[in-house]
Amino acid sequence: MRGEDVMNDEKSLNALICGSCGNEMKKSDKFCGKCGSKNEFYSESIGQPEKKNTKLPKIVIITAAIILVAFFSFKALAKTFFPDKYIKIAILNTYEAISKDSKSYNEIPGIIPLLSVNDVFEKELYLEINDFSDSYISSMLSGYGAKFNLQNDVNKGEMRLNMAIQDNSINLVTADLFASKDGFFVNAPLLYDNPVGVNAKADLSSLERNSYYDDMRITLLTQSKLFNASIESKKAIKDSLKNFSKDMAGLTKFEKSKNSDNTYTATIKGNDLFNAFKNNAVKLLEDKSILDFVVYSVYLENYHYSSFEEAKEYAMYNIEDAKDMLDELNSEAFEINDVNITISVNNDNLVKSMSAEINLSDEYGYELAVELSGNFDYKKSCVDSEIDLGFSTDYDSANFIYEVENSKNDNTNYRDTNLILKESGYDLLNVKLNESYDNSSKEYQGTVNIVPQYADEGFDIKIGAEYNGKDTLNFKDISFGFYDYGYYEFNLEGYLKSKNIKSVDAVKFNKIEYINEMSDSELVDMSEKIYSKLGNIFSDLDYIL
Repeated sequence: MRGEDVMNDEKSLNALICGSCGNEMKKSDKFCGKCGSKNEFYSESIGQPEKKNTKLPKIVIITAAIILVAFFSFKALAKTFFPDKYIKIAILNTYEAISKDSKSYNEIPGIIPLLSVNDVFEKELYLEINDFSDSYISSMLSGYGAKFNLQNDVNKGEMRLNMAIQDNSINLVTADLFASKDGFFVNAPLLYDNPVGVNAKADLSSLERNSYYDDMRITLLTQSKLFNASIESKKAIKDSLKNFSKDMAGLTKFEKSKNSDNTYTATIKGNDLFNAFKNNAVKLLEDKSILDFVVYSVYLENYHYSSFEEAKEYAMYNIEDAKDMLDELNSEAFEINDVNITISVNNDNLVKSMSAEINLSDEYGYELAVELSGNFDYKKSCVDSEIDLGFSTDYDSANFIYEVENSKNDNTNYRDTNLILKESGYDLLNVKLNESYDNSSKEYQGTVNIVPQYADEGFDIKIGAEYNGKDTLNFKDISFGFYDYGYYEFNLEGYLKSKNIKSVDAVKFNKIEYINEMSDSELVDMSEKIYSKLGNIFSDLDYIL
């Protein structure tokens, strides 16, 4: 028998077909890799699933995670943990300068400041169609508008969204949505008499799949529990970031450069950095809130094929596999070179430039170089900045560039913001936001230009508005144009309002019908009533149009 025949026979002996989706898998696979169904023929004696090769994508994932964690830990790192007093003061001064600049810019109204959020906030947006470049469509849509009011309390996990579709300020359809740890609820009186919702406290494992409506109950209840798990996991993630910041600071020791009095360098041992990341990542994976989030995510994707208990087991398997991956990457098969950091300060003890370099490689010869650089220009009343995060291999490269430039002329403030995504030196996406604000007339002008790789498919938004001096930007004219073998343009008006609130408005629903507690016949009756009222609304719209 030829060698290849022997190999083929051995392969066929170890091959199985998944009974749920027909995917080919091995006897040593505990679960189907396609649908997640449990392998009934799996046995510990057969052996664990084969170890995966450590390829470049795995390096990219781990590196990106380390960079992101380090980036979001910057504030805590700068405020508390740097052991080198002089460089700590420079970083703190820079942080305060940029923060002060951001606060002064927030006093200048614009799309970004009014859309920025804190832990508890309220936003309201209203847009009404004036005309369209096609006169026939314009005659039909003119006067129609949409209003959205969002209240959110991040810490309590409460959110309320009011929506309305209007015709010349008259409500055609309204909806009030509320989400909390108890569940989520919808009140749309023009579509259904009573509010409907999902009771998040219900037992998910007791639901079975016997009908289409069981799928609806399972999906909605799982999404509600997933929402709760995401709220609970926030504290665990914050704690993990803080601990990683402490570990990084303990590994970082700045020294004066021999070549310049205003330049400082530090080196972090690659293995030490990775061990700090790995230890915090493992602790985070073992947190109950993270486990719950993974369980509900897995079940939401696989409930067609698996019971809730099987989803829990599969989620645990995925988490343990992630831990194993971290262990593999910490072996000789994966190497992180030392991280080199350089920071230059100016005469005012402010950081004027910074850079960090890291190189990674695996046992197969794949190499990845990561470089983060930043430049800061301090003007009289603002700070210009440029941040460049680059990834490169022997074959390709990618850059994420963020630039902010400020200027002032008489009573007018200007700010230009660019976000650029490059691949091998070519622009894949370029987003430009140019804003100006006249302090005397309260006039605001903004232009958003989005240019993808092929410019004939881009679009732009031009905004003319007036600020009320408190919390509202009143849009005089919004032109939304897009390119698709021609140029089409929408003209809108409306407003954007932003304000801080103490709490989300309480919901006062007299009677709530819980979907996950309704019988099939009750759900059918509810669906028929909604479809009937929707038909009446569309019939009225058709008559108007």
